[in-house]
Amino acid sequence: MTNKEKLIAKLYKSTCSRDELETLLDLIKAAPDENYEEVMAKLWDELKAYPELEQRLASEMMQELFNRIEAQESIEPREAAAPTVHTSTRFRRRRLLQMAGAAALLLLVGMLSWLWLGTQELVTTKTAFAEQKTIVLPDGSSVKLNANSSIKYHKTWDEDKPRQVWLEGEAYFEVQKKLETGQKFEVITEDLTVQVLGTIFNVNARETSTEVFLEEGKVNLDLKQQTEDILMDPGELLTYSKSSGKSTKKQIENEAPASWKDGTAILRDAPLAAIIQKIHELYEVTVVVDDKSNLDREFTIFLPVDDPDTGYNMLEGLGLKVQKADKIWTIQ
Repeated sequence: MTNKEKLIAKLYKSTCSRDELETLLDLIKAAPDENYEEVMAKLWDELKAYPELEQRLASEMMQELFNRIEAQESIEPREAAAPTVHTSTRFRRRRLLQMAGAAALLLLVGMLSWLWLGTQELVTTKTAFAEQKTIVLPDGSSVKLNANSSIKYHKTWDEDKPRQVWLEGEAYFEVQKKLETGQKFEVITEDLTVQVLGTIFNVNARETSTEVFLEEGKVNLDLKQQTEDILMDPGELLTYSKSSGKSTKKQIENEAPASWKDGTAILRDAPLAAIIQKIHELYEVTVVVDDKSNLDREFTIFLPVDDPDTGYNMLEGLGLKVQKADKIWTIQ
């Protein structure tokens, strides 16, 4: 995927930063005939929320089209007179449309730049390994961000649009209800979108899987690889596997999936493979298992989020022989 295609993908997710939008504009100027139709469609959809601006842009685009056609027609007779050039009417017409489309795109991007960058500036919050942060969102909702995670959200939220947060990693949400407006709240990950009105839930979006645990209220899940939405009830845990593209949902009798918010990640009757993954997420530690048959063995473990040394001791406390060398722990 080229840099331009990556930026176009971010444009579709409305996650382009100021610098990225300017970079995309520069790339379009450098090669205006490439990708302009798909970018134009997306930007035009964004503009529909501003009827006066849309009408003004349409007028300017039409004028630009006429100017380009007149300029091209004024020079093409001279080109046609040259014996070495044989340009058909059909080719000229297609080229004019391409030029007009590219020019229209540049007008569109330029006009939307100030609109987006002024109202949709994204705030990004990240955590390091063995670190947690609590964030208060523009609507008063609270987010507790687990280690090695990040969220993005718009600095201001319009009341007529969903409140959106983009998540990489794990976070615990306490969402303020908007009973008077019914405004939705959405948590967007690479694999799915969690849609709520007001509730308490945990989302863990990592490299191999995404988990959603609902503690209170109701949420609707829109999975990108599945056609039907999934409605969750309190106490349910949904796990989506990136490798298989399938999801499973089960009832959990305790709040262990969200226990990390209180400082300790609790894994009950979990396979060693899942414990290893959690250790890596929390501490940036690679755990090597010599005997692969141990990966399916189930254990219960308590891992302090901000204390890798105690986490190492807890792993040894499972009756496993563990050796530590910097960021690599080996289970023999």
